[in-house]
Amino acid sequence: MTAPGAPPELGELEVFFRRNGLPHLAESPEFREDTLRRLRPVAVALAVAAIVLAVVVDLSWWERVLVIGLPILLVGALSYSLVSFGVLALIAHQGRPALSGMKATTSVAIRALPPLLAVLLFLSLAQETWRAFGQLEGWRFGAVLVGFGLLSSIILIAGLHRERSALYTPVPGPELERAARLTPAASLVDAGIAPAAPPLDRLARINVAVSLFVALGGRVLAVGLAVGVAFMVFGLLIVDRELTAEWVGERPNVLLDVSISGREVIVSEAFVRVAAILGGFAALYFVAVALGDKRNREQFLDDELDRIGRVMAAWAYYRGALSDGREGGRHDG
Repeated sequence: MTAPGAPPELGELEVFFRRNGLPHLAESPEFREDTLRRLRPVAVALAVAAIVLAVVVDLSWWERVLVIGLPILLVGALSYSLVSFGVLALIAHQGRPALSGMKATTSVAIRALPPLLAVLLFLSLAQETWRAFGQLEGWRFGAVLVGFGLLSSIILIAGLHRERSALYTPVPGPELERAARLTPAASLVDAGIAPAAPPLDRLARINVAVSLFVALGGRVLAVGLAVGVAFMVFGLLIVDRELTAEWVGERPNVLLDVSISGREVIVSEAFVRVAAILGGFAALYFVAVALGDKRNREQFLDDELDRIGRVMAAWAYYRGALSDGREGGRHDG
């Protein structure tokens, strides 16, 4: 909420910031209280879960802290971060732009992935692949997928350093004005407000980075999921119970078994693990290629950079309006 007496456009802009996953651009002193209010249902649910588990589960005090308290604490911290940095609002309000971005991502993937897919197709039919990944224990399988995710995240974060720096410091001029006119800040531009772009504080800089990372990371994840599902469909056609047992070296743990036209079709635990690993590798390769090639980079990034660029343009005029309000006047422009 804006201060009493502030122009109504500023309140609209703060809602605009939140819906674009950038709530820390707002200057409202009530922001943190509002975040905590949004988290009350989650906090109550976590507290009830902790009490129930502490009473029902027969563990020593330190085991309760480790098995119950620590996971609940982590879930609470994650929930606060998702709400505080606008991740949930970004996901909820950017559905149509996200679909548009996925079209560009699909074009990049179609251009970049065929050589890798040929290699992965060969690997998916290699006994060594099934022996190596099909028998991974749960924690080791999870660690491999997390490793792919961390490497993809590092490449994405490091590869966007130049773009993030440019977003942090919007430059007044015709381009900034044109971008702001596409946002609720258009009325401030028409009113002659001069944009202001003071240095972002630490939380705002993190918020910009998180918004950019979440939007683009979701596209990378979608590519990995698509490749994993594609290999699962391919495997359903050719990998049966006997072949799985031969490749894995033991009787497979079958998760689903159906008969289609008299032929047994199975989904085994090993099959799911191999498909997931191939999908994770494809996501890692995709983000490296998408950021490493100039044409791919532009197509992959442009729409998202334009979106956040418009938000930052609106923020510059928002800050300009706040400065004018404090000084008691407006600039001609």
